[in-house]
Amino acid sequence: PPIRMPRNGLESAFVRLSWSDSGIHSWFNKELDTEMLRSGNPYGAFTPIYEVTRPADETDASQVWSTRARMGRNRKGLHAERSAGRITSVRTVENGPLYATVEITYQLNGLSYFALFLRVHANRNRVDVSARFHKDSVWSPENVFLSLPFTSGDTLRDTLYADKPGGLVRPWKDQIPGT
Repeated sequence: PPIRMPRNGLESAFVRLSWSDSGIHSWFNKELDTEMLRSGNPYGAFTPIYEVTRPADETDASQVWSTRARMGRNRKGLHAERSAGRITSVRTVENGPLYATVEITYQLNGLSYFALFLRVHANRNRVDVSARFHKDSVWSPENVFLSLPFTSGDTLRDTLYADKPGGLVRPWKDQIPGT
């Protein structure tokens, strides 16, 4: 197949991805001859991150509500616990003449299941990424998000767009301030 899959990564004519237990740590664009991940970032590309703000007594529902009230519009409290996913398994779903799909399974506090699916195209510089997860049900205020440490290499014009239903969004710019 046109896409090689060594033990800790994959490689097409356009891109070379490498990962370790902590996540995807290298996303090399062969066409541009550049690394697409910002150096020094503590989390890999698309690494799931879970945050929870626990009240002093989680069994007392009134403390859960008062914790939320103190937070206001903030998405996390001052004493939020943060944990990052760790890769537990990598499985090749398919590897054909047009594309290859890899399932990367993570273990993460607060989630009973998290899988990242990477579809790397063989004939163009494109990688489709999708995440599937099942979150544990808790009353405490919590967040689940994915690390996006991408860079274009040009810090003056380094803009990241997310394709959301309804249009393109620039994180931290096209969203409600403080969220």
